[in-house]
Amino acid sequence: MNARAQELAREKKLADRAFLDQKPEGVPLRELPLDDDSDFVAMEQERRQLLEKDPRRNAKEIAALEESMNARAQELAREKKLADRAFLDQKPEGVPLRELPLDDDSDFVAMEQERRQLLEKDPRRNAKEIAALEESMNARAQELAREKKLADRAFLDQKPEGVPLRELPLDDDSDFVAMEQERRQLLEKDPRRNAKEIAALEESMNARAQELAREKKLADRAFLDQKPEGVPLRELPLDDDSDFVAMEQERRQLLEKDPRRNAKEIAALEESMNARAQELAREKKLADRAFLDQKPEGVPLRELPLDDDSDFVAMEQERRQLLEKDPRRNAKEIAALEESMNARAQELAREKKLADRAFLDQKPEGVPLRELPLDDDSDFVAMEQERRQLLEKDPRRNAREIAALEESMNARAQELAREKKLADRAFLDQKPEGVPLRELPLDDDSDFVAMEQERRQLLEKDPRRNAKEMLRLRRA
Repeated sequence: MNARAQELAREKKLADRAFLDQKPEGVPLRELPLDDDSDFVAMEQERRQLLEKDPRRNAKEIAALEESMNARAQELAREKKLADRAFLDQKPEGVPLRELPLDDDSDFVAMEQERRQLLEKDPRRNAKEIAALEESMNARAQELAREKKLADRAFLDQKPEGVPLRELPLDDDSDFVAMEQERRQLLEKDPRRNAKEIAALEESMNARAQELAREKKLADRAFLDQKPEGVPLRELPLDDDSDFVAMEQERRQLLEKDPRRNAKEIAALEESMNARAQELAREKKLADRAFLDQKPEGVPLRELPLDDDSDFVAMEQERRQLLEKDPRRNAKEIAALEESMNARAQELAREKKLADRAFLDQKPEGVPLRELPLDDDSDFVAMEQERRQLLEKDPRRNAREIAALEESMNARAQELAREKKLADRAFLDQKPEGVPLRELPLDDDSDFVAMEQERRQLLEKDPRRNAKEMLRLRRA
């Protein structure tokens, strides 16, 4: 009889509570501890009394109580859900669980209901199924958290510095996380009133994302030569070069998929990326050296060992630093360096010409090679350029042509030497004792040769100061 009375009491409570939302917050009403909640019980008793006294007269009070009872049931449902979800990661992907639309997600709700039923039936017997569901529910919560973060971060540049946003360690960066949390709180409180603060935070968050992207690119490019062709990698326009960017993206995808399986392709890409960086470095050096004489002493600038010359490299680095700091303020120092760099390039060009002309007779017709106007002689210059090109292309294959040119260049140097001697001897009597000067063995006469060399040296040093000695030599 007691048992039956209890059944009837339960049925009556269900009937009395029919006005209540039967699934507040998605939780079946029967699962809520309504009978243990003093606030709810007090309102229910008061409603019952009003109904007993006069339902019509007390209609307003009853309606107000029913609204409050529904509100309380919803509160209890929320509390129960929090308790039931205690096994979940409370901050999946760093997002507070309460901010996730778990109750609107059909997959999550279905799993939650199934778990609830298994718990009601037999927690021990259903332990494995419950554990599997809890794992799946956590996984789904993480998916929803990732989706929410993507949605919340839609205002961010999705490819800062060309790096996909998803690849940045935003969740591991304390500065970014702090700003994101502050922005979330401002949005929750009052988006309109906090509009300025929110906009400022979004700007700062974008700036931080760009910093992290730059750091990631540096880390991802650690395999590259950090100074290709002597140029710091950071100065190369890698991000503006479509070929390099395409290879970098392909490498990133291969690394994401399977680094081991794609090892060969990755290694080949890294080699190609290094080669492209070197090309860009060479292009940059050419652009940076545009102020230089492109043919010092007639030698193409590209043929000079500028990168191997410590003096030139030091000046170039100093100039680069001054340009980076303040081109206007450092204008004088930059101009002075450019003048010195041009002078050094000319020195190197002279040294190269001497080295390139080592095969020539160094004293054709007894005249020092350096005194001949080789650089002003179109025939000699043309042959020298042709020889240089043949050497650059293939010294072995072009050996015959090179040898023939060298013979012709020596012959031309001798011609120029003879012309110079004639010019240098113009002060002499051209027909001493009626004999043409060209018929005399002047070059074989040690006394004459000695005096001629002495005269040449005096002319080189100071013609005016040495005028008396030269006159003496002329009379001798």
